[in-house]
Amino acid sequence: GANPVSSNGFPDVAVYDMIVFPNTPDTIWVGTEIGLFESTNDGADWHYANNGFNAASIWMITHVEDEVVVATHGRGIWSVTIPGLSAGQTFAPLVKSLSQGPSGALSIGIGLRSLYDSTVVTVNNVRHAYLGPNASPRDTVVQWPVAQAGSVPVYVTSYKNGTPYASVTSTASVVLIASPQASYTSTFNAGSTDFTGNGFSISTVAGFSDNAIHSVHPYTSNQNYIYTLTVPIVVAASNAFIAYDDIAIVEPGEPGSIFGDETFYDYVVVEGSTDGSTWIAVDDGYDARYDSVWLAAYNANTPGNSTMFRHHEVNLLNRFSAGQNILVRFRLFSDPGTNRWGWAVDNLEIQGRITGVDEKPGVPSSFALSQNYPNPFNPSTTISYDLPVSSRVTMMIFDVTGRLVRMLLDVPQQAGYYTADWDGKNNGGSAVASGMYFFRIEARPVAGGGGAFVSTKKMLLLK
Repeated sequence: GANPVSSNGFPDVAVYDMIVFPNTPDTIWVGTEIGLFESTNDGADWHYANNGFNAASIWMITHVEDEVVVATHGRGIWSVTIPGLSAGQTFAPLVKSLSQGPSGALSIGIGLRSLYDSTVVTVNNVRHAYLGPNASPRDTVVQWPVAQAGSVPVYVTSYKNGTPYASVTSTASVVLIASPQASYTSTFNAGSTDFTGNGFSISTVAGFSDNAIHSVHPYTSNQNYIYTLTVPIVVAASNAFIAYDDIAIVEPGEPGSIFGDETFYDYVVVEGSTDGSTWIAVDDGYDARYDSVWLAAYNANTPGNSTMFRHHEVNLLNRFSAGQNILVRFRLFSDPGTNRWGWAVDNLEIQGRITGVDEKPGVPSSFALSQNYPNPFNPSTTISYDLPVSSRVTMMIFDVTGRLVRMLLDVPQQAGYYTADWDGKNNGGSAVASGMYFFRIEARPVAGGGGAFVSTKKMLLLK
């Protein structure tokens, strides 16, 4: 009317969009050039919506199922879930997940979000499965056998009273999965077609004399490079291990940060999965701080070379159960920050040992003490260590109180790669109790010219 001033709280400003709540029609939201205004009594009175939204210009409002979505001018898109907003609506179904596990079949995770009369699953543009009425909203999984590698579109259509409700089409990149095996080994010298993924290749690069798995060099920021072995492994009841040599010149995290921390920036990790959807780290991920030579190369921004390989051995029974079929993959994660040379992996051994290969070339470039394997162990375990120069080596085992349990070594040794076995017995020849123990190496160069290398790691004996 003629009144120039609002008498019901609504401002004299431009209005761009509005929405009437379908479940509570007396509630109205209006998007204006100065923010969101609300009426809860069918438009009789208005006020600023006191719900956390700021005073930004709103150009569009819509509701999608149980959410209201607001598009602003220069302040982004906002959404809020409104309890009860979806009352009476029929939702479209969802393709929630697509994964290939050790069986090789494509597992299609489906969300049946409303009560439907029927549901049809379409894979690769062919009707694959029919689901009857569902008495309640639920999730389910449909398996699709993979006959050849490629990209496969998947969508789901549900019907209610003759009306179709279709999901968004999702696409899966499927591969042919081999039959499960008890073991897998490779030096990669002859190449391999057993891996699939992105950001990796099996090749020989500068500084190396033969093939290995290499990430792109240098890797790029903000990536998740994955290389999956398409040969499933049957986890053994004993001697269930994965071993490999690698070089990881990737951005280190903040001092003191550990795998899983937000400040543990770039990292490499070996993972396993029983279903191809949920992946578990077989051991903690790590970065260039794992080895002093790698860290020096990172700081100097120099590439990796074959002298930098370090050996890893991990007990699969720490994460999986005997008899499970698992897939194994290598993953390099990079955040948006700094990057460097990347990752190389060689001499992969899974529950089997490489035979007929040459010894490691030359001598180590630095002192190193590796984690014992297996760990936990019973009754014995193996400790590996590297000597870049001839040294007097002392290896000692301590209990948690710091008491010496076993003098394992006290000998002079030439430069090279070595292992020492502990049978779980003390200096008197008696078996020790279950628990945590520490192994400590002191390596003193016999020619002098440098201090002793000292390193300590912990291990667990379980009986």
